[in-house]
Amino acid sequence: MTDKFDIAEKKLAHIENSHIDESVENASNTPNRGLSLRKKFVVSNEEVSNVAFTVTMSAKATKLGKQQIIPFDTILLNEGNGFTCSISGIYTFMTALIADIHESTVTEIVHNGTPLVFAYSAGSTTGHGYDQGFNAVMVRCNAGKRVWVQLHGHQGTTVIEDGWSSFSGFLNWAI
Repeated sequence: MTDKFDIAEKKLAHIENSHIDESVENASNTPNRGLSLRKKFVVSNEEVSNVAFTVTMSAKATKLGKQQIIPFDTILLNEGNGFTCSISGIYTFMTALIADIHESTVTEIVHNGTPLVFAYSAGSTTGHGYDQGFNAVMVRCNAGKRVWVQLHGHQGTTVIEDGWSSFSGFLNWAI
């Protein structure tokens, strides 16, 4: 355990002594863009950009099959290729979903084929409305590995759109 702390302290000292360059890109009013804030760190002549994304769905996803990937197709923010880890590091991923009326849905955040956490959502059976499922996870993701949200097994067939269901992630720190 001491070795891990020694390595972490050396990396921190290296980063503290490195050059930090911050820049802000202009906001764009075009759809699927939004405000873009990017901080770049130059460590030993390597540039590391922050990574962040948020996606939603443009239409209700119906007739979903066993372990089908949820079709998030509307990009609200995508800095650094959100669905594929462009930089090895520690990431946070979050999902929020709503099932259709009279139905429940269980989804999972999947990292390179391995389910990490689950989210349960249910539509009303008595007329009180909808319950939204949410979950988040921090995970080490190496460059080139993928992360997605899919049905857990075959639990549910419909997910509601229009900002009620989303998938987001961001790089906490590069490793």
